[in-house]
Amino acid sequence: MLPILPAAAERLGASLPVAGLIAGLLLVGVLLADLPAGVLVARIGERQAMIYSAAFSAVGIATSVLIPNLLFLGIGVLLVGLGHSVFGLARQVYIAQHIPYSHRARALSIIGGTFRVGAFLGPFLSALVISLFGIPAVFLFSMLLWLLAATVVLFTKEVPEKLTASSMRRTFQIAKRERGQLLGVGIVAMIVVVLRTTRTIGLPLLAIALGIPPETAALYIGIGGAIELSLFYISGQVMDRFGRRWAAFPTLIGMSVGNLLFFTVNGSSMFLVVTVILAFANAFSSGLVLVLGADAAPEDARSEFLASFRLLIDTGAALTSPVMSLMILILGSLAPTMAIFSGIGMVGFVLARKFLPKPKKFLASS
Repeated sequence: MLPILPAAAERLGASLPVAGLIAGLLLVGVLLADLPAGVLVARIGERQAMIYSAAFSAVGIATSVLIPNLLFLGIGVLLVGLGHSVFGLARQVYIAQHIPYSHRARALSIIGGTFRVGAFLGPFLSALVISLFGIPAVFLFSMLLWLLAATVVLFTKEVPEKLTASSMRRTFQIAKRERGQLLGVGIVAMIVVVLRTTRTIGLPLLAIALGIPPETAALYIGIGGAIELSLFYISGQVMDRFGRRWAAFPTLIGMSVGNLLFFTVNGSSMFLVVTVILAFANAFSSGLVLVLGADAAPEDARSEFLASFRLLIDTGAALTSPVMSLMILILGSLAPTMAIFSGIGMVGFVLARKFLPKPKKFLASS
């Protein structure tokens, strides 16, 4: 649904800025729901939260389709963002609660891999559906996928869940109590997310600046995506066997080096080289942010802690694009901007050395 939101808004009469605003309401919904999601998940449990939030998101999409005007399109997108936030938190808490530590990274790297598969296939599915049935059908197809997700969870075997009478006040208390983890591990995770976002935005901008044909740029970026898809499970194996540092370090260093290499790109060949370097670096981070949050979350308040943790990383992702735009405007070009983010990545490496625990022993992979 994401790639066609601006087009859907324009069809309803929106100007380009308004279309962009409506597309951005998805992230607004995510940010608004991050903290309340922790309260909801703690009260009703992860499984119920996933079922209800998936159904809620389907209702949001139905709102966008059944009442075809800009106001209800915006409301529907906002509702999807709210549901997406709750579903994502509940899924992460569920894995952290029920998968043993020795296998947690592999489980969450598979979750991270499914994100990448979905992001890779989504635009192709949208293009196929649009060509056959038109833009509104994409919304209906997305609604069916949300309902399918709810059905899958509904028919998954129930496991015991610990419910608590949580509240927003308790969420803030947990955030204050665990501020050391949030300002340590949380900042490392946020920097990883920021570097991913700069890569997603920076590569297409670099292609435009160099005059690389769009089809060539798309092919090269697609090659990078294929590399990530093929290697995502390795990240979990590395983290479970050797510790979380050995996924975080290559990611932070590799993406920092890749961003710095923007200065050297003068044609399509070097563009491909940088794309591949960034893809290999990002491949090591599949599931990393989820794992760092799950490891840091205290057993007595996982939902509340992860709500604050997710708010931190979602805020970092949301601010990256406008900050990049402002820096490019001030500095006059893309390469110096990417160099600054490269420095931020190295700060993340230093923080990771300080705050990520050293493995007490090597765990046998099974």
